[in-house]
Amino acid sequence: MPELNLDPRLVARGLDRNRDGFVHDNIRVAAPGLLDGPVSVERLAQALTNDQVRLSQGAIVPGKAPVAGQLPEIKALRAINRLAEEAVGFFGTGNAQYPGPRYQQSYRDSQGIIRTRYLFGQAITDLRTRLEAVRSVAASYDDFQSRTIARMAETALRQNNWDYALDNGTAQSRYAALFATVHNIAQTSVTPAQPAETQKALGDIVSRARQAIAGLEGAVQDPATKGAESRAADKVNTIRKDVEAIPTWQKVLLFGLIRKGSMQGRIKDIERDLATLKAANPGARLDELATLAARAWEVGQQGAEAASLEQAERFAREAEPVRKEADQVRRRSDDQTEAIRKLLKTIGS
Repeated sequence: MPELNLDPRLVARGLDRNRDGFVHDNIRVAAPGLLDGPVSVERLAQALTNDQVRLSQGAIVPGKAPVAGQLPEIKALRAINRLAEEAVGFFGTGNAQYPGPRYQQSYRDSQGIIRTRYLFGQAITDLRTRLEAVRSVAASYDDFQSRTIARMAETALRQNNWDYALDNGTAQSRYAALFATVHNIAQTSVTPAQPAETQKALGDIVSRARQAIAGLEGAVQDPATKGAESRAADKVNTIRKDVEAIPTWQKVLLFGLIRKGSMQGRIKDIERDLATLKAANPGARLDELATLAARAWEVGQQGAEAASLEQAERFAREAEPVRKEADQVRRRSDDQTEAIRKLLKTIGS
């Protein structure tokens, strides 16, 4: 399953819900000649590695897992959105009625009061140039949303033409109308990730979580963990003696209170990190990730069916819970590894 970037062995393990080495009975296997009889995790992993089977409507069936693609309309809207966002950032000031500092001039009126003059003419000219670029890009694509945006830009440009010679006091309203159009285009052209990107992100986060679990396995199996509980108790007792040894006169002063608090904090850190070491279970964490890998395999294949913006959005929504849970596995594993390494450094080998 190279396209999904998932370890076939991990996926197969995730379908072994009883942890007995075989695919769970509730999962229908409809791949005669490939997977017959009770299907072992090893046999399924091999079939996945060879792209011989895939998951379809909850059943394992013959065939290579489909690969998600790139939707032209998402590519189009991204290009449009980039131009529109750049325009909003260039002109935006938090008030769509007035252009930003580059189109402002300060002057002192007859009473000596400093006021601001807005260069609406120049701002309109520059904004029209950017909106024309948006229209040009949008018109070069044939999907419905791009054509709609091209018409929006065309209408705004046609209705808000302006030059210095014909200024009749409408410059501000014309600027505001053009800016509102660009701002609206920037909002409506936001797109979901390409299905291929969503599919890849699923595999990537599962792989990162697997690496984090490997790090946890290494920390738990470190020879220095042997006797860690005894050494931690010795270290705590040493620190407690140091606390008791703080002179009484220091204990009533801020310096002494800070020193005592620091030592007590070290004791809590050691006790907390020791509890983490004792509770760490890389095998259980791997089982949890394997279940998520199987879900990622099933959900990830739906990306190949995404042929519209709506379907790409639905795919991204369905993939997100799996991605988040896998990332939580990664973070918890990394946190446990860090705590164990810190403990071993504190108590020594």
